[in-house]
Amino acid sequence: MNDEQLDEKTRNARKLKRNILIVFGAMIVFIIIAIPLLKLLDGGRSEDDPQERKTYAPAQAFFEEPDFDYDIMKDKEYLSLNRQVMVENSMTGVTEVMDEKNRYAFGEETAVIYDMLMLIIKGDYEDYDALFTKEYRKRNPESEPFTMQQLYDIHIMKMPGETITEKGNSYTAYVFRVDYKINKNNGTFRTDIGERESRTQVIIVVEQGGKMLINSIS
Repeated sequence: MNDEQLDEKTRNARKLKRNILIVFGAMIVFIIIAIPLLKLLDGGRSEDDPQERKTYAPAQAFFEEPDFDYDIMKDKEYLSLNRQVMVENSMTGVTEVMDEKNRYAFGEETAVIYDMLMLIIKGDYEDYDALFTKEYRKRNPESEPFTMQQLYDIHIMKMPGETITEKGNSYTAYVFRVDYKINKNNGTFRTDIGERESRTQVIIVVEQGGKMLINSIS
C-alpha cells in the first residue's frame, strides 16, 4: 500500500467518525426535545378521557353532619371564637360592639339585622321568617328548618338610607352589608360558604305596617 492509498484510508476513517458523531449528537438533541414534548402532550389529554377525568367530592360532603338536638352554646371551640357583633357606620368609619342591651341605640332598622343574626344562631327558623316583608315572602319560599348556627366574626356595615317613591308614597330603604363565618357549617342554613369562609350579603330593611322588616337579601 503506497502513501497515497494510506492517506485516502485515513481521510475516510475520519469522515466516518465525524458522521457517527453527528448522528449521535442529533439523537441526543432529539431525545432532549422529545421527552418534554411527550409529557406535554400526555398532560393535555382531553378531560373526556375516563382515565384522566378528575373527580371532586360534592360540596355537601364537606359539611358537618346536621344535629338538630346539638346545643352550640356548650361547644368549647365555638365559645372560644370571636362572637361579638360589630357595627360599622360607613359614613364615619366608627365601629362599635352591638349586643342585646344596646341594639336599639343603632336604630330600629339595625336592631332587625341583630335580631336576624341571633335567630340564626338559635336555629329559630320560624321567628326568622317573621322578619321579612310580604313582598319578600312572595319572591322566596319559607325557610327550611335549620340547626343552631355557629356564627362568628360578625360584621355589620350600615350604609346611607335611600328614599324610594312608589305609587306616590315615599319610604326609606336602609342598606346593610353583613359578613359572618359559620364554624362547623352543616349546610342546613347556608350552602354557599364553607369552613372559615365569608360572603357579604347586602340586606335592605324597610318600614312596613309600623315595623322594620327585611325586604331583600342579595
